[in-house]
Amino acid sequence: MAVMIRKAALLSLMLAVLAGCATRVSLDASGRRQLLDGTVHAVSYESPSFSVVTAGRMATAGLLGPIAGVVVGIQAQNEGKEAVARLAMPDPAAQIRDRLTQRLAADGSLRDVRRAASSPRDDGFDDLRSAGLRPLVLDVKTIGWNLLYYGSNWGRYRVVYVGRARFLNVDAGSTLWEARCESKGPEDPAASPTLDEFRQ
Repeated sequence: MAVMIRKAALLSLMLAVLAGCATRVSLDASGRRQLLDGTVHAVSYESPSFSVVTAGRMATAGLLGPIAGVVVGIQAQNEGKEAVARLAMPDPAAQIRDRLTQRLAADGSLRDVRRAASSPRDDGFDDLRSAGLRPLVLDVKTIGWNLLYYGSNWGRYRVVYVGRARFLNVDAGSTLWEARCESKGPEDPAASPTLDEFRQ
């Protein structure tokens, strides 16, 4: 029972991180008019692998050099993939995309928003045009996310997330709004699981 509670707590921590990243969109009058008048395609890109970065792995990489660092990186990603499957962790970019579009639709900022059926190959204007995502795009991209130990307590771990969201006028090749989110979960290590609890 305690293990299930810890897993639920970890997932709620991650969802809290994502909620914190569904930030307020700040647009000027011209940008708001464009959102109201045009079709907005909501896009998220495939997130990079979730990694489990342990204190032991970091120490090994630091002591044994670059080759060990590559091996440790692969181990961290492999454990992260297993954790995502085991805990059914949601894709963070898709979650933030949905939260942003729901918030903007609720306050009347969006009239015609459509979720893209698939992710473009990359996030450049040419890639978005080639995918037929025009005239406007709200896109969310995960730069990195992992489980990381606290610097003050190597026995406790938290979800760390870095992402970026933008509103783009694809036809004009312009960025109407951009924000970066960096979230590290709770400051108090006692609120987060140990590595053994996470792995159980």
